[in-house]
Order: sequence, then structure tokens, then C-alpha cells
Amino acid sequence: MGVALDISEKGMLLETSVPIHASTIKVMLPVKEKDVMEVMGNIIYSIPMPDNRYRTGIIFHEAVDDLAGLVETLSRKQ
Repeated sequence: MGVALDISEKGMLLETSVPIHASTIKVMLPVKEKDVMEVMGNIIYSIPMPDNRYRTGIIFHEAVDDLAGLVETLSRKQ
């Protein structure tokens, strides 16, 4: 589990409380109340932060249908 700090059509910055030790990851993003969108991506970096959290950069494998709409929806929630 983590928090998306930044998301775009091409990737995202994820903050977690534990490091992610993988090169490929499946990210599950909320679309509606009970629906989720699964997106596959590669981890391109993981940086430990001073507050014992980790920031991980993920680049999505391919363009996802309506990811731009999802990004807009998630941006409005903040």
C-alpha cells in the first residue's frame, strides 16, 4: 500500500512505508467506488527518505485506456 504523490499518463511517484524490491509492479488505481484499474510498470528508482518512507518512481509499460481521465479524476480528489 502506498500513496501516489504524482501521477501522469506515463508513470507515477509512489510513497510507501517499506521499500519495494522488484523490477516490475502491478499498480491498482481506484476508478470508481468499487472499481479499480490495474496498470503494469517498471520501477526506475527507489529513494529512502529521512522519515523512514520510500519514494519509488514507476514508468508504465504501455498507454492505458482513459488513464488521462483517471489522472484528472485523482487530481480533483486532492
